Amino acid sequence: MDAMFRQATADGQGLKDNDCVDFWGTTCTGKTSILTHITAQTILPKVWRIQVDGQPIEVELNGSGRSVVFIDLDLQFSVNRLYSMTLNRVTEAIKECSPNVKAKLIGQDDEIHKLVLNSLARCHTFRLTTIGDLSTTILGMPRWLHEHPDENIQYIMIDSISSVLWDKRDGINIHHQLYGSHANNLFNHITSTLRKLQSQWNFVVCTTTRKIGANPTDEIPLCWSKFWTFRVELRRLDSDLANPLADYQLCVVRSSRANIPMDAFQKGITFRYAIKDNDIICI
Repeated sequence: MDAMFRQATADGQGLKDNDCVDFWGTTCTGKTSILTHITAQTILPKVWRIQVDGQPIEVELNGSGRSVVFIDLDLQFSVNRLYSMTLNRVTEAIKECSPNVKAKLIGQDDEIHKLVLNSLARCHTFRLTTIGDLSTTILGMPRWLHEHPDENIQYIMIDSISSVLWDKRDGINIHHQLYGSHANNLFNHITSTLRKLQSQWNFVVCTTTRKIGANPTDEIPLCWSKFWTFRVELRRLDSDLANPLADYQLCVVRSSRANIPMDAFQKGITFRYAIKDNDIICI
């Protein structure tokens, strides 16, 4: 994931604090899975240090050791799946250790479980269902951050903005929920508040939106299109939703650092991945 954004940016540094990236795709393209994948990488420490029989052992986990605020509007986020992804990363990291270290970690399942639970404590989940709840939560976020000074927030994630604007009523056709100017005013307040918070707390905003038509500007208030630094389009390779193989394409639709208009520049970088229970596997 980091490599994808490094390729998409002119400076090759990838995502930076105060960026905002939107994952945009149809149903079952892995939007929530990708946010969970990023969360697992974020909340794990860079190095796991443990004492076994009085001997210090270090395992490189390559995490960030930082916190995530996950605002779940789709009610699709699963703590159990985050646990599985995080545990899988620890297990894979142990496999890369030397035989001597792996031998010493045999039977340390309780310590591994404790490591994962301590990491999960860095993920703060808000489950909301209406645009009013979202607005109230974001507008109250400055107070929450001040009340949690020890949290080093790397991401605020909103999954998915579309769920408070669009509704599947008959299982086939998708109808717009008419919030009108009231919704636009609320979203303007939300994006404005997030900008102010980013300037003070230095975190990345990740959002997801559901792809409904060919023109994304018809699906979401304009303030979000102006807020995003990057948009990632997620596309399936086939129509078989049971098939976990898919590909996604990174499309830079706006670059605030280069002062390029939103629709004037696009850069496509294609990756393929498989969605599995324990993680997202790049192919």
